[in-house]
Amino acid sequence: EQRFVAVLSIDIRNFAIVSEYYGPQEVVNFLNNYSAIIIGAVRESGGMVTRFNGDGIVAVFGAPVSAEPAESARRAIQAAITIRARVSELNARRIDSGQISVKLDMCIHTGEVVAGNIGASDRSEYTLIGDVVKVVSRMRDAVNSSDDNAILVTDAALELLEDKNRLVTAEQGDIYLEE
Repeated sequence: EQRFVAVLSIDIRNFAIVSEYYGPQEVVNFLNNYSAIIIGAVRESGGMVTRFNGDGIVAVFGAPVSAEPAESARRAIQAAITIRARVSELNARRIDSGQISVKLDMCIHTGEVVAGNIGASDRSEYTLIGDVVKVVSRMRDAVNSSDDNAILVTDAALELLEDKNRLVTAEQGDIYLEE
């Protein structure tokens, strides 16, 4: 089913350091705590997590339940802001207990996708197919040089917002995404 969506991609920037520093069970516990923060914020903002990939999580706004394009973009940005705040709180607790803090890379892009279940009758997954997903993935690969816990939002997503002047934004310049 074709939908206009906002896609939010979240990665832990220094995950390799975390996974080298801690044992496997501690890494799993950390990932579960981190995932709970993200899943909660995404749900509260009206989105759905569609994919877990190690330390990466992808969420969609505007599917499977349709929303206006501006509303999908607003919800994705709200979720990212909430995630950033909650991870900052988590980091404060981690630092107080002598643990490593985490930095996130978050990227948001909007556009048309085909959304639905992919797979076989006995095993399927709700997923998104389209350039929006490819672009947000490439953004995530390119964002490592930005500020800690920055939320990288494409012009396409920002243009949809009626109240974009309420957001504090900083121009990052053009980011060239490799094919």
